[in-house]
Amino acid sequence: MQSSLVPIQDSIAARLLGKVFSFYLILATAVTISHMVAEYIRTKEAVQRELKIIERTFTPSLSVALWEMNQDQLHSNLRGLVELPVIVGVQVRTPEGKISEDIGEVIPRPENSLISTGMNDSASGLFWHTFQIQHLRGEKVYLIGSVTIYSNRGVVIEKVKFGFLLLIMNAAIKIIGFWVIFLWIARTLLSRPLAELTHATQQLHLDNLENVKIHVATKGKDELKVLGEAFAAMIEKLSQTRLALYKSKEELEEKVVERTKKLTDSENRLAEAQKMAHLGSWDWNIVDNTLYWSDEVYRIFGVQPQEFEVTYEAFFKFIHPFDRPFVQDAINAAINEKKPYGMDHRIILSNHAERIVHERGHVIFDQSGTPLRMVGTVQDITERKQIELDLKRAKRLAETANQAKSAFLANMSHELRTPLNAILGFSQIMANSQNLDFGEKENLRIINQSGEHLLRLINDILDVSKIEAGEVSLNETNFNLYHLLSEVRDMFRIQTEKKGLAMLFKWKSNLPQYIRADETKLRQILVNLCNNAVKFTTEGAVVIRVMSALQGSDSLTNVSDEMSRPITLHFSIADTGPGISSVEVDRLFDPFYQSQAGQKHQEGTGLGLTISRKFIQLMGGDITVKSIVESEEGSGGSVFLFDVQVHQVNRPEVNQQSFFSRVVGLVSDEGSSPHRILVVDDVKTNREVLLKLLSPLDFELQETSTGQEALEICKNWTPHLVWLDMRMPGMNGYEVVKKIRSSELESQPVVIGISASVFEEDEQKAFDAGCDGFVKKPFKEAEIFEEMRNHLGLKYVYDGPSIQEMAFQGPEGSVHRSGRPSIRPSKPRGVGTPMWWSADDAFRDFTGDADTHQVNEHILESIRGLPAQWKSNMKQAIEQVNVVQIRSLIKEIYEEHTTIANEIQKVIDQFEYERILKFVENE
Repeated sequence: MQSSLVPIQDSIAARLLGKVFSFYLILATAVTISHMVAEYIRTKEAVQRELKIIERTFTPSLSVALWEMNQDQLHSNLRGLVELPVIVGVQVRTPEGKISEDIGEVIPRPENSLISTGMNDSASGLFWHTFQIQHLRGEKVYLIGSVTIYSNRGVVIEKVKFGFLLLIMNAAIKIIGFWVIFLWIARTLLSRPLAELTHATQQLHLDNLENVKIHVATKGKDELKVLGEAFAAMIEKLSQTRLALYKSKEELEEKVVERTKKLTDSENRLAEAQKMAHLGSWDWNIVDNTLYWSDEVYRIFGVQPQEFEVTYEAFFKFIHPFDRPFVQDAINAAINEKKPYGMDHRIILSNHAERIVHERGHVIFDQSGTPLRMVGTVQDITERKQIELDLKRAKRLAETANQAKSAFLANMSHELRTPLNAILGFSQIMANSQNLDFGEKENLRIINQSGEHLLRLINDILDVSKIEAGEVSLNETNFNLYHLLSEVRDMFRIQTEKKGLAMLFKWKSNLPQYIRADETKLRQILVNLCNNAVKFTTEGAVVIRVMSALQGSDSLTNVSDEMSRPITLHFSIADTGPGISSVEVDRLFDPFYQSQAGQKHQEGTGLGLTISRKFIQLMGGDITVKSIVESEEGSGGSVFLFDVQVHQVNRPEVNQQSFFSRVVGLVSDEGSSPHRILVVDDVKTNREVLLKLLSPLDFELQETSTGQEALEICKNWTPHLVWLDMRMPGMNGYEVVKKIRSSELESQPVVIGISASVFEEDEQKAFDAGCDGFVKKPFKEAEIFEEMRNHLGLKYVYDGPSIQEMAFQGPEGSVHRSGRPSIRPSKPRGVGTPMWWSADDAFRDFTGDADTHQVNEHILESIRGLPAQWKSNMKQAIEQVNVVQIRSLIKEIYEEHTTIANEIQKVIDQFEYERILKFVENE
């Protein structure tokens, strides 16, 4: 379709031409003027050259005329010069510089003034050439004067005017031609394609996209061609967009229908939800006192919309008369204090039924603070209130049941531990008899072992009950950690020796000896884990490792002197037992769960690990387990790893305990009277246990079964120490000790409470009542004598050395007593180095095939010749007990020093790190 062009004065081509032509005109003018100036200068120089040529032509005749002073000839020559086209004036001067002749246009100058050739006078437009006139006479040359010939710019202009005309005409023709050609080109190449695009744009709309054709008549891929193609592409995209738009419009219409349906459904569901929740909304227009209620509000109030006056006063009539003042106060506060309210109140329905509703509301104000509307919700909470009442009643019943449970546990503890106290007590007493043969002592050992096992089962059940009731707390004391580890090791010595197992306790020099923590719980954790390890291990070893680290430290370091900083103790208990499957590991810490190995042994309650984990968590740590199941290809094993938080204390802060062999007598001062001991217990067998333990020593003993008799004996006999059962019929032990402390006796006795209760609050209750000490049933012989030693200052005679007199090999050694052989059994086949920080390394050590050999000290001497850096790294690895690093260092020297590497590995396998350390330390 042909399109009309834009008028020239409005077209882009004309405006563009105006800009370009202006520039071109300035340029052409400048070039023309430059050419004219250059032509003028060139012509002037040509005139000056002609003047020099005239000098050579007229000099001989002028020389003769001046020498002979022939004025006619001189005038004739001068007029001849003036008549030349390039000369407008001539001036002759004498040798003295005086003017003798002037013809034509000359510049008036003073006498004797020097005029040089080529000078100009801008005012007159003259320029000149001066030359001297000489005469040769014989061999001598005489200066007879000078001649100056003048010319002017008119001469030059006359010569160049035709050239100037040609230059001006040439410039004019170029300018006009440029204007016409550029205008035609611009209109053809620019205006017409733009007109095509303009015409297409005018036709462009969504319903006419197919009829719009774009054809830009240009050659090549110029900007207009690209613009035309882009415009065509835009039309194509618009067509696609139109299709998409129509499709989106259809989809949108469908969605509107769908959303409308969903909105309707949502409103229906909201109404249904409000109905189910008994929650309705309301809107009170305060200005015109009109009230809007949702359908659910009408249902809550039991009224039909047509029956309701939709006013605030009509709503207020439904409120229970007793609650109206509170509702009114809440609404007034919401309006006056501008704060929302929420409250429960009662309503009376038309059928006189009473319901309880929870109402919320807030006021909407205008910009001036005037209340406009109040909106809110009302919910029927009658059923919820009823449920709350039922829950309160259930809570009271649960508390009553819990109290009954606590009472049952206390009674169970007393009823079960009391006879166990007699069984274990008498078995200890009988075991001290020298008249029993081996068989009888073995029977007593079985009785005592069975009683201890029964006691552990009872303790486990009671501990779990306390844990579930949330009644477990820490009872931290200061104690000797080395002694505790020694106790645990000695507890399992007979079992491990009987089974041929190696049981090794290993720790580093940074392990603190004196700490503050819950000693009882830590001992129970270690006993539970060690008991499982020993029970399920038939060959190999059980290795217990202990390490310490300051909390927040990145490496294991010696404990800081700042006792306020907590210490993390890391424990690992590794065994070479059958292992535990991954399925069983996930349930290992569940109450009453027993693994397949545990079911085969048919021992325990399945509560030990549950209790241990709870205690560990209570002490600020956690426990994990790694295990390899025993198979035909190799042995198995398990590693239990846990950590607890403790504090280091100084040695004087530790309550020194006297662990001893059997007491056979007292060390008495001469002239001192025997100590008077009163035993108070309503169970005769419990009294007999204490009396039989104490009667071999030099004590005065009395016994009673009631609290009242105990008070009479204290008043009349004034005992030094009273063993007092805290749970007795009639007057219990708590009442007895309170009366003793409040009575005016000659001297107050030491009162040590005895109880079969496992509840720690009972122990604290005994101390609060006035007891000086506390022992739980069933007690051990050692505990009885230790309490008496602490409170009466007694000194005993033993049948063997006490542990206070024994030394402990702490760092990197098995705990053992001096005076007896150190129990360091040779490592059975397959035993490695289980480490707490790497259970995987422990398994590799256990499942390895390292045999125990005699270490060759001569070969170890060769370590001194190894590189200093290697020895330094080995020293650091040994001090940090970094097994991974030790193995890596051994591997470094294996190829060049195979014999030395093998010998070092043997020493490491036997845990004798010190033997390596002495060869790698600086000499």
